[in-house]
Amino acid sequence: MEAHAALPPKPNKTERHNKMKNRIDIAITEEQAASAVAAVAAVATAMPYLIAMSPEDRKYMVKPGERSEGFIRATLELARENTHLVPSLVDMTKLDRDLALRDKLAPIEVALTLLATKVNHTRRLAAADLYEGCLDLYHEFQRHGQDQGLDALIAPLRQRFKRRTPGTEPEAPVPTPTPTP
Repeated sequence: MEAHAALPPKPNKTERHNKMKNRIDIAITEEQAASAVAAVAAVATAMPYLIAMSPEDRKYMVKPGERSEGFIRATLELARENTHLVPSLVDMTKLDRDLALRDKLAPIEVALTLLATKVNHTRRLAAADLYEGCLDLYHEFQRHGQDQGLDALIAPLRQRFKRRTPGTEPEAPVPTPTPTP
């Protein structure tokens, strides 16, 4: 019988929490952020033909996927070889132009999607680190804030963790008092 190595013990909540902290440590300048926004705007300017569709328009549009690729290309090839069977309503030049547009936009879409995904992931990591750090601060304020007279300042923060029963309205936020020096 073969011996199996024991799995490492599952980390407890505190260990998991400590492993998750400070996953990102990046600072960007206002100039870097503005430059990135300008570069994205330049891409949009370079592509004035892009179209924004409403959710309603997208809902009723045919949605060819990966499996439709073979059908599209084979049908166009068959039409080119049998022009006498192509109905006069069908503009083959337009279909060829649509195919070329779709093919040329594909690598652009891949590049922009990859970039947007990286921006999203980086922003999410920053938000997670920020929230976890604020949770640590909040817990410290709870533990030691009463001794320092911070109870009135901590009270509005507690609203974040109040449980609401379904169908009830959240309470209006309590104004944060400003400490007097």
